[in-house]
Amino acid sequence: MEKAITFKNVGFSILLAILSQGIQSLISIWTDDKASNADLVFVLHTSLSPILIVTLIFVSPVLEEFLFQGVLQGGILKEMHPFVQILLTSVIFAFFHGYSFSLDTLELLFSGIAYASVYHVTNDLKMAILCHSLSNLIVTILVLV
Repeated sequence: MEKAITFKNVGFSILLAILSQGIQSLISIWTDDKASNADLVFVLHTSLSPILIVTLIFVSPVLEEFLFQGVLQGGILKEMHPFVQILLTSVIFAFFHGYSFSLDTLELLFSGIAYASVYHVTNDLKMAILCHSLSNLIVTILVLV
């Protein structure tokens, strides 16, 4: 976590966050999936919304990126080829979120690929956390709109 933050790495993180959410949106439109964020919409309109927003944008990205990129990709899978690291980490990330073989899993796979790619390219866990936080922020804003 002592690595210096650069504009290049921040820009790359932002780009992949936007790209992964764009792909997820296209998959949702293609499958006409209007119910995928129904629970999120419901909770965002309750008194629990501040807790949900803090969890989605700050707590979850930090914990998940420490687990998936820090422990898994940067630790357990460190000796594997980068493509295998990114793919395995992304698949485990998608299934960790409770989905079976479905288009929801495919959507999350693209997020996992984005976070794992950011970590691989920047070698900086902070950038993977930033990418994940921005992705969750984008989803939250789109759900509110």
